[in-house]
Amino acid sequence: MRPADTFFHHYNIIENRGKNMFKPQDIVQSKTGGPKLVVQRVEGDTLWCTRQDDFGATEIEVKADTVSLYHEEGDFGVC
Repeated sequence: MRPADTFFHHYNIIENRGKNMFKPQDIVQSKTGGPKLVVQRVEGDTLWCTRQDDFGATEIEVKADTVSLYHEEGDFGVC
């Protein structure tokens, strides 16, 4: 990759992240509930995800505005 190509590649990543704040390997969940999803790729406002518990890795198309970053509530992992 040439330096100019590198600049535009990083710019596109930052641009995409600014619009929907998701990146590959983020764990997300539907705002209405459901299984945890792992973001595989981001294309504009569309996320291509796999279920975290699906070892067949079937990709699911999800609109970015319908999910949020996954977080657990409570004192998980605290002894």
